[in-house]
Amino acid sequence: MSSKLHLEPEYLDEDAGPVCNANNEGIPVCENVISLENLWELLETGIETPISDVKSLLVKNSKIAALPDCCFNGTPNLTQLFLKNCKISLLSADTFNDLLLLETLCLDSNSIVELPDGIFDHNIELKFLSIHDNKVKEIKENTFASLTKLTTLYLSYNEISDINANAFQNLTDLENLYLYQNKIENLPEILFTNLSNLKILNLLYNPVKTFARETFKGLDALKQLHLDNTNLELSDAELFSSLQNLEEINLCENPISELPENFCSNFQNLVKLVINDTAIVHVPENVFDSLSNLKTLSLQRNKISNLPENALSNLKTLEILDFENNQLSKIVTNYFKGLENLTTLNLSDNNIEEIEDFSFGDLSSLNSLNLDGNCLVKLNADTFTGLGNLKVLNIKSNKINYISPNAFLSLENVDSLSLDNNCIRTIPGALFNGLNSLITLNIKKCKVSKIDVEAFTNLASLRFLNMSNNSLENLVPGMFEGLSKLEELNLTSNNINTITCNAFKGLESLRKLDLESNIIERVTQNAFADLASLTWLSLKFNNVLYLEDSAFMGLNKLKLLDLSFNNLDICIDDNFKELEELRYLYLMCCSIKDVVSLGSLKYLEYLDISCNNIENLNLNFLESVPSLSFLKLLGNELSVTKYLDFCTGYPEIVVDDENL
Repeated sequence: MSSKLHLEPEYLDEDAGPVCNANNEGIPVCENVISLENLWELLETGIETPISDVKSLLVKNSKIAALPDCCFNGTPNLTQLFLKNCKISLLSADTFNDLLLLETLCLDSNSIVELPDGIFDHNIELKFLSIHDNKVKEIKENTFASLTKLTTLYLSYNEISDINANAFQNLTDLENLYLYQNKIENLPEILFTNLSNLKILNLLYNPVKTFARETFKGLDALKQLHLDNTNLELSDAELFSSLQNLEEINLCENPISELPENFCSNFQNLVKLVINDTAIVHVPENVFDSLSNLKTLSLQRNKISNLPENALSNLKTLEILDFENNQLSKIVTNYFKGLENLTTLNLSDNNIEEIEDFSFGDLSSLNSLNLDGNCLVKLNADTFTGLGNLKVLNIKSNKINYISPNAFLSLENVDSLSLDNNCIRTIPGALFNGLNSLITLNIKKCKVSKIDVEAFTNLASLRFLNMSNNSLENLVPGMFEGLSKLEELNLTSNNINTITCNAFKGLESLRKLDLESNIIERVTQNAFADLASLTWLSLKFNNVLYLEDSAFMGLNKLKLLDLSFNNLDICIDDNFKELEELRYLYLMCCSIKDVVSLGSLKYLEYLDISCNNIENLNLNFLESVPSLSFLKLLGNELSVTKYLDFCTGYPEIVVDDENL
């Protein structure tokens, strides 16, 4: 059973009455039980099986404060018993005496403070025991003495501060032990000695004062060890000397300042090493040499400022390397030498100012490279040489002001490139040469004021382009040529003042165009004529004063148009007659005086003309929009009589107005 089952709280619905039904597997499920007597009554009336024959029972979200002696004597055939979130606080030593066949017992999310001596003495068939999320303070010597067949034990999320040294001595079949989120300060040296079959040990979030050298001795089968936030200093590398079969170790959030050189010497089978959120400054040159099977190495949020050039060279099987949020200032050519199997490299949030040419030359399998949040100023022609299989490249939030014309030449398989929040300013022609497979390109917040014609000519596969929050003033005719497959273009928050004919030439596949928050004053004739596939257009938050005749010519598939927050100051009269497929029209806060006609918008369903201070709306315009079902009129000055006329004449249209 996964530990995730114990982290999902269930809450008591006090308004619901007691219920008992069989679930899809035929197991009786009882909720809102108020006493044991109530439980037996529910079982007698709610299920067809005689109580004495029931093998599995789930009781949850109930109020059963105490479980007295032999209270389950009527269900001797139970093999699975779940009592979750039942407010149980008191157990008797003989509570489970009659459950001789019990294999699974779950007591999660109760208020149990004490496990009485002998409570499990008669449950010798028990294999799974969970007392997760209670208030147990002590584990005594003989509490689990009879459970020789137990394979999984959850004691997590309790208040355990004292564990007898012999508490687990008889649990020779135990494979999974979860002690996380307790108050354990002292771990007796022999506590785990007899757990020769243990595979998972989770001790995270315990205030352990010290780890004796013999603490993990005898755990020959251990595969996973979780010691996050346990005050581990890692001063004694011999602490893990007996864990030769370990596959995963997590040491995050500990006061580790350095890694002993022989720290990994016994980890020949280690697959995953995670040491995030510590105070490590230096990585010894040979510390990882013995990790011949390592696939994941994570050193996030440490203070590492440099790496010995060959520190990673023996990690031939490494697939994931995470150095996020350290203090690396330079990537040297040999840092990643020999890592032919690496697929993911995260170097985000360091202080990297320079990447030496060919630094990634050996990373032929790399799929994802994250350089977000560094101090890079330029990208050279050979910065990314060797990354022929890269698919995702993130270089946002740097200080890049120069990109070599051939910087991306070797990235023929990259499908996502993020350059956001840099200082690129100008996008010259052929900048993106080599990016033949690019699908998503983000260049927002880069201070771009100029895009040369043919800048995008080699991006034939591009579908999503985000150039928001830049300094573009003019859209030069033909600047988007080559983007024949582009589906979405975001130009919000620039300084664009005019949309002219041919500005979007070549964008025959574009479906969504966002021009919000520019300073557009005029939409000229045939401005969007090249956008035959466009279905979504936003011009909100501009300074549009005038719509020329045929401004929307060619938008035969447009479904949504948003012109809200402009300064049209006109009477709408067939201004949108070309938009025969339009379904949604937003004209909020546009200083519109009246709506005379909406032309032939026979499919229009939604119209927002709120906040226009319209005083006398002629309802005849509704004849041109027979499909209209919702009209928003908030913030106008229409008379009550006008509303009454509207409601009487067009009862099928929903009107949204606070004055109604």
